[in-house]
Amino acid sequence: MVKKYLALILALIVISVSAITANASVELTEIDDPYGIVYKVYDDSVAERVSISCIFTDDYAAMTGMTNEESQKKYGFINASTYVQIDYRIDGGEWQADEIWETTPNAAQYGGNVPAGDTVRTFDLLYLINEIDIKNAGALAKKDDKGRNVFDLDNHTLEFRIRTTMTFTDRIAQVITSEWSDTIKVERNKDFGEAPTDLEAPELYDARIAYLDDEMPYLAFELKTPESIKEAEAWFSTQEPTYVTLLVELDRGDGAWESVNLSVSAGHYVNETKAIYLTASDVEDVSEMKVRARYVTYLEDKTLYSDYSDVLEFSVPRWVEGKGIMHAKCKVCGICYPIFGQCMFVIGGIALLVAVVVAVPVKMNLDKKKAKKAAEEEERQRKLEEERRAYDKAKKDKKNKNKKG
Repeated sequence: MVKKYLALILALIVISVSAITANASVELTEIDDPYGIVYKVYDDSVAERVSISCIFTDDYAAMTGMTNEESQKKYGFINASTYVQIDYRIDGGEWQADEIWETTPNAAQYGGNVPAGDTVRTFDLLYLINEIDIKNAGALAKKDDKGRNVFDLDNHTLEFRIRTTMTFTDRIAQVITSEWSDTIKVERNKDFGEAPTDLEAPELYDARIAYLDDEMPYLAFELKTPESIKEAEAWFSTQEPTYVTLLVELDRGDGAWESVNLSVSAGHYVNETKAIYLTASDVEDVSEMKVRARYVTYLEDKTLYSDYSDVLEFSVPRWVEGKGIMHAKCKVCGICYPIFGQCMFVIGGIALLVAVVVAVPVKMNLDKKKAKKAAEEEERQRKLEEERRAYDKAKKDKKNKNKKG
C-alpha cells in the first residue's frame, strides 16, 4: 500500500514538473549574425560614403517584431530593442569598438536600430560630408581635384565588420550580441555581380477576415519574402541605389484590380500579418474580394516587376456599425433575409399568386359539386313530398269509402 502511495506522489511530481517546464520561457543566450553583406563606395556628387547593406535571418526578424506580451511568454523579457553595430579600422589599426558597446548598443556611432520585423537594412559608414566623420576618417579622407572629400583608398585601407545586438529587460537591463561578421576590406570598385533581372514573386497565405474589438473588419494575410528578394534588395540599395517595393492590389468583386496601401510599411517582413483596411462601402453587403501582390524596383532606364503572387480570396460579410455582422442585403427590398438568394416578399407574392390560381378552380369545382348535391337533395325531398301526399290522399280516399259503405 505504501508503495502505491509513493508511486502516486512520484507521478504527481513528474506531472507538475512537466507542466512547469512546458510553461517556462526559453532563456535567450544568442542571436543570429547578419549575413549577405554588400557595400559600395558611393559618390553622391557632394562627398563619398560607404553604403552597407545586410540581411537578418527570419528568426531574428520575428524576434524583433515581438510584442512585450509575446517576448514575455517566450523568453521572459520585455522592452526589447535591436540594433546593428558597424565597427571599422583604418590601415590595420585598432577597432573602434570599446567596452561601452557591450552595455549600450546604440553607443556605436555607425549602424542603427532595426525596425520590428525588418530583414534587410542599409547603413552608412564615414559619410565625408559630416565634420565628425571627416575627423574619424583621418588620413583616409582627402580632397579631390574638385575640392570634395573622398576616400584615399590608394594609400590607405578601410576595413569593417558588423554584428547585431539586443537590449532587453529581464528583471534587470541586459544586452546580448551576435558574433562579429568576417572582416571586410573596402574596395572602391568591388564587383558584387550583375543586377538581378528576375524578381521572385511574393508568397501570400493564411487569408482571413479579422476584427479589431468592435471596429470594422479588415482583410488580413501573411507575407513571406523569398530569400532571393532580400538579396536583390541588399544589392539594389547599395549598387544603384534603389529599393525593392511591394505592390498590393485588391479586386473588390467587380473584376477591376486597384492598388491599395497596407496597414504597415511595404518593406521586407517575415511572417507578419498584413492588413488592408476596408471602408463602410466595402461592407454594405456580403461580397467576394481578391488580393494579389508583386515586387517592383525602379531603375533609371526601366522598371523591373516580379510575377504576381497567387490570388487570395476573401468572403467579406455585411457589417453594420453597432450591430456587427448582419445577413446579406436583399437586392429587391433591402430589408428581408433572402431565401435561396430571392426576396422573401417576392417569394411570398409568388406563393400567394399560385395559391389564388390553384384555389379559384378548386373552389369553383367545390361550389359546382355542392350545388349539384343540393339540387339532388331538393329533388329527393320533392319526390318524398309527392309520395307522402299521394299516401295521405290514398288513405283519405279509403276512409271516405268506408263511411259511405
